[in-house]
Amino acid sequence: MTLEEFLSRVDGSVIRTRRGVLVRCPGHDDRAPSLSISEAGGRILLKDFAGCSAERITAALGLRLRDLFAERSAAAAFPSTTATLRG
Repeated sequence: MTLEEFLSRVDGSVIRTRRGVLVRCPGHDDRAPSLSISEAGGRILLKDFAGCSAERITAALGLRLRDLFAERSAAAAFPSTTATLRG
């Protein structure tokens, strides 16, 4: 999932910052934006300044934690290595 895909699930306005965005947290009754969202290394990073966990935030959006990570093929996730034996 990309940052833009994630943001399409969030209600309300999105405030752009230097490091990402600020939105109202879906995990609690948020009156002012407290959820900071950024993207780094193929991961969506969440920080709710009111204290909601990433699990609570993703569940409120109908997502799983694994959805915060870019999809990679099994070969990319677990590259095989071979050793050359010299005898």
